[in-house]
Amino acid sequence: MRILTVVFFLLTVTAWAGKFDRELAGISKMDFSRELYLDTALVKNGIPAAVIVPGKTDLKCAEIINNAIRERTGITLPLAAKIPASGNVIVLGNRDRNEAMEDLYNRHYTLLDARYPGKDGAVSRSLHNPFGDKRNFLLAGGSDPAGDLLAAQLLAKRIAAQPAGKELKLGYFADLKYGKHVKLPRSVREAIPANTTPGGHAFGWNTLSENLALFYITGDTHFAREFLRFAFPDRAASEEMLKNDGPFGVGNMKNPLGEPYHYNGYYQTLYWDLVEEHPFFTPEIRAKVTAKFYEALLMRKLHGDKGIYKTFHDRKVLPRLGDRHWLAEALQVYSLARYFDKYYDFPLGKEGMRVSRRYFKTLDQYAAINAGSLIWYASFLQPAVHFALLDRGVDAKKLVSFRTYVENMMLLANGRKEDWAIQDSSYQLMNILGYLAQDQAPLTLAKLLAPPEGAFLLGQSHKQGREYPRNFFRVADGCWNTAAFDPRGMPEWDPPFAREKVVE
Repeated sequence: MRILTVVFFLLTVTAWAGKFDRELAGISKMDFSRELYLDTALVKNGIPAAVIVPGKTDLKCAEIINNAIRERTGITLPLAAKIPASGNVIVLGNRDRNEAMEDLYNRHYTLLDARYPGKDGAVSRSLHNPFGDKRNFLLAGGSDPAGDLLAAQLLAKRIAAQPAGKELKLGYFADLKYGKHVKLPRSVREAIPANTTPGGHAFGWNTLSENLALFYITGDTHFAREFLRFAFPDRAASEEMLKNDGPFGVGNMKNPLGEPYHYNGYYQTLYWDLVEEHPFFTPEIRAKVTAKFYEALLMRKLHGDKGIYKTFHDRKVLPRLGDRHWLAEALQVYSLARYFDKYYDFPLGKEGMRVSRRYFKTLDQYAAINAGSLIWYASFLQPAVHFALLDRGVDAKKLVSFRTYVENMMLLANGRKEDWAIQDSSYQLMNILGYLAQDQAPLTLAKLLAPPEGAFLLGQSHKQGREYPRNFFRVADGCWNTAAFDPRGMPEWDPPFAREKVVE
């Protein structure tokens, strides 16, 4: 009987492995080509084909752009208070001065905030089909009002260079002017991810995503070539990644795009989504990279990460946020699935969206998390806050659970650099927590985590350009307070008194 059981097990494993290999082999027959929608129509047949969303920027910015459009076409684009349901859009300012830009920022379609591109710096660039609905955005803004004006001038200059007539369209472009105090890095080693902890770990990052981010930020094709060198590595490149990222930073060093490690891989797809339309990447290169991202998503479905974190296999809906590794894996699945759900008619994209959202289901219901202990609390929250921003955009700050998560952390923190709340946190995370809770208290701790003077921060800093009126430190001062999770998230609690009185 024991021999039969072993034989049956071996046959089952062999059959599963064969199915696994067949599904992966099928990727080579799939078509990953797609329309990139590189042209952004502003005027079509003498009719406006776009709107300008100025937000709270100086209206002179919109006037500068419209004057340039009138010079070429005789047409004035209408102004809108928010992003309309259809048509191309010009969005001005940054996440602090324009709710439309705030939404794009949260969903990781721009980096424009109070820190990037720096004082007096300006960014004017195209954003192609980010929502998969065949419409484009033109972004023009800076870290301060002076940067907004300069960005509007950069966009107007590009418009003025187009031929006059009843048609006006712009192709791919990125006009980047950084503040005079910003020193652009020449390698990934000269940049510090904005969410680096005091211990040196940066959630979501590895050598590949760092090079993609620097390509987006600088436009220097050196970083695009570096990305491809590591994406399809030879032995030397694999050894370099191991040295840079450590044994867990990339996952499979021989197949970094196809088998990313769940804790460090999620930025890869987000930044690829921002740079793939750059003319440096040929259709053949795009198809090759995209096939690897699909392989990563399929590997997740068939095998999970390292055969352990099988998010597609786990059908339970937890009553609380789960283990930090499962949440990080769910976020990895989400970033991959969002890409394919937008751009390709592949069922796996939609399935991945459903699977990943299940792990964060309680975010808009109540606060309860399987945090384990105080020292891990920040790292448990990391994937949850990033999912909330990506999935909800500007509405992330309406999620009811985050005020409790943040207040618990602020209540238990002591405000010193050696505290648990600081050691496993980051400048970026504290800025995000302040934003999600609309509370100034985390930004007080963010100052303790601020990067060195002159450091170039990689990615979104989430730095706020304004102060929130609410501050939990003031609210809690002189009062007794309780740090607790919602009992609905802890059904296993069975105390000899009301469950609402349990404090974990």
